[in-house]
Amino acid sequence: MVRFDKACACSKRHLENLHRVYAITQVVFHNSINDLIDYSGLDMKGFLHWLLQRKIKLAELVLVPQMVADGPLLAESYFKLCGSTISSLSIDIYNTKIFSAAMEFCPCIKKLSIDTGSTEVDIDFFSESVETFCIKNMFGGIYTSIRIKFPSMKDLTVEGNGLTDWYFMCILQNTDNLQRLTLDGTYGLKDRAFDCIGPFCPSLERLSLCNMAFPFRDLKNALTSNSQLKELVLSHNEGGLSARKVFDLVAVNCLNLTKLTIADCDRGLSPTTLEALNRMLTNCVHLRTLSMIYCLFVTDDLLLSVATNAKWIERLDLFNCNVSATGLTAVAQHCTELKYIGFSTGDAYSTTAEDKLLFRKETTVEVIDSEAGYDHGDGFGFDDSFYSSGDGESENSEEGDDEDDFW
Repeated sequence: MVRFDKACACSKRHLENLHRVYAITQVVFHNSINDLIDYSGLDMKGFLHWLLQRKIKLAELVLVPQMVADGPLLAESYFKLCGSTISSLSIDIYNTKIFSAAMEFCPCIKKLSIDTGSTEVDIDFFSESVETFCIKNMFGGIYTSIRIKFPSMKDLTVEGNGLTDWYFMCILQNTDNLQRLTLDGTYGLKDRAFDCIGPFCPSLERLSLCNMAFPFRDLKNALTSNSQLKELVLSHNEGGLSARKVFDLVAVNCLNLTKLTIADCDRGLSPTTLEALNRMLTNCVHLRTLSMIYCLFVTDDLLLSVATNAKWIERLDLFNCNVSATGLTAVAQHCTELKYIGFSTGDAYSTTAEDKLLFRKETTVEVIDSEAGYDHGDGFGFDDSFYSSGDGESENSEEGDDEDDFW
């Protein structure tokens, strides 16, 4: 196995040696596509032909549209000759013939990704080796005709709104080993899809829901049958995020949770939210990481609750949240297992860079200065002034939420 450094192409002698290495049929190259193109001096269109001509075997391959502009034959030929060493394959535009060839001639694929495309025929794809599968489809089009059967799959990511409830359920039905599920902007999924997550994913350990909006009952149904869940990520969920409801759900259904991430919540800290947090921290004794970024409900009162009820916490992410030295001091004094904490400073916040001195030397403290133009957030588009309008919200602001409302 070989991974080149760019220095290999710096002299004529190195290039000559490089071509000798290319001639060794047993070598498997663990390089990025861009690195190998630099060495070959070819563009994307000629790159796949160059790989095939030299019988160069890769561990990782990305097929972009330019590579197969003249049709699927070249990719099929490469898979037949050199596909046995590929462990990671990304097909940036779906094609039935290319995908079929990959399934037939690449028996060692562990990581597979497919993107937008179309198909005219109904077809089943089966692989015993695929463990990580990513579907990217922003506009629909390919998932009404293909059926995925990956019984060894442990990690599934779905991006875009091209997936329907029926197709999603078909994927889950064909694996009993799914441990990590990420849904990102999957507006096409409705209540039936979320209802099946619990029954079809008995081994699920991580659930991530990003850039989407759906009724609260869908999250409730997804978590009810997943008591073994260890990590929950709720990020930039359109329609608003009720922290109180999330805390209550986790307190009842996720007693084995070790990491909770909530990002982009514009609701303040009400008494009922604080009570729900206390219940969650009391019940979830395995919780070690709280990541709360761009969250208006994160105040000193919340940190005082963490310091009182979660003294075992190891990591706190508080970027773009309005806390002060009062809350940080309570955490520093009582959370003796804390290994990492991060928070923001600047005109919109009450914290300063000196507050990092509150913590023990064993604790890594990351301070982000918002005035320096560095945004640690996840691209949600809010400026710091959005979070400087105060801590609170009326006590009835969340109590009146109906369960069928969006978060």
